[in-house]
Amino acid sequence: MASSPTSSRLTVAPGDPPAPTGTACLPKLFFLGLLLLMTALAAIEIRSRLDRPSIMRRDGEGAEPDLVFYQKGPPARRVAWILCEPGGKGAAPRVVQRVPCSPGDTETGEIRWTADGRGVYADKRAPARRGKAPEILWLHTFTDGRLFISDESFALKGATAILQTPEGLLAQWKRMGGAGKTVASWYELGAQGETLWSWQTTRWERALPD
Repeated sequence: MASSPTSSRLTVAPGDPPAPTGTACLPKLFFLGLLLLMTALAAIEIRSRLDRPSIMRRDGEGAEPDLVFYQKGPPARRVAWILCEPGGKGAAPRVVQRVPCSPGDTETGEIRWTADGRGVYADKRAPARRGKAPEILWLHTFTDGRLFISDESFALKGATAILQTPEGLLAQWKRMGGAGKTVASWYELGAQGETLWSWQTTRWERALPD
């Protein structure tokens, strides 16, 4: 008697299907990475919109280099970072000074070049008196990047500042010819100009102290 052919049957146990492995995961991982990148970029732009960063440029004449005022922050904490470009436009910027611009900050009067064009300084906001020497708050020399200050509060993190007496600072100012042209007055500092996108602020942000 001939034996009947037997057939085998594959039985799958109930339960969850096996997790995809290998190349099957790549589309999901790519989508997740793209989603995280878009979220991070959106967060950066939202922060940039809140800070409302803007640029105010002042072109120098003759020996004076151009100065850039990179201004950012809400009105109550607005700051103007003064930078110069020793190598010319497009070169690596150098921080000159940080000027608080909130309504409660009333110390800085005017930012001026020195008469010889080799430096920039700030004087104290005070009623003008004819023939009276200005009260210098700080003075930055372009040739060597030195910062002379009248008070420790004007020091910058990570940079060398030279603390001087008011008389010493005034003497340094006189050696550089005294008052030059006005760069900006206190009421111009902190102005909210055309708001920049985050990619437009990268060059200036990299130059700022940590």
